[in-house]
Amino acid sequence: MIPLNDDIITEVGGIENAPDFQYYISKTITLSLVEGQSASRIEDGQVVRRGSTVRNNVTISAYTPGLLHSYNLSGSTALLGNRLNIAFEEYAGNPVVSFARQGAGSGGRYEILYADRARSTINYGGMDYIVSFTGRADDPPYLMITIQENLTESDSSRRVTGLTLDR
Repeated sequence: MIPLNDDIITEVGGIENAPDFQYYISKTITLSLVEGQSASRIEDGQVVRRGSTVRNNVTISAYTPGLLHSYNLSGSTALLGNRLNIAFEEYAGNPVVSFARQGAGSGGRYEILYADRARSTINYGGMDYIVSFTGRADDPPYLMITIQENLTESDSSRRVTGLTLDR
């Protein structure tokens, strides 16, 4: 497996062929959704707070296969290039994880695209989840593809004997 980049996309004929790839995520990510509801009121002269918290965790393991759900093309050469929305499951709300090329060059890999980088959140199926993963924070999860090389090499040699002047 190798990281996906624009060089590979160009090599296979362009972004129009992106749906033909089988995609994989480079490392395990955990998506956490925390929803809380509370209500306060006064009972017998004191404030009473009642509430509930719902926690929902979704784990996408390293090397989980995914398919392209949709893509957006960037019209500029900004830091983010094409955006690929990858579905790793069929679930209510059609949840996808968005990835975008990082860096200005065509060799930049497609890394997870945060809705809010400071909070490490992504929108997954219409809800904002906090993303966590193991490893360095400056090495976020990225898209990978498999590549199979069938290269043949032929080798031939000959010895040149030279030319002589015929008089």
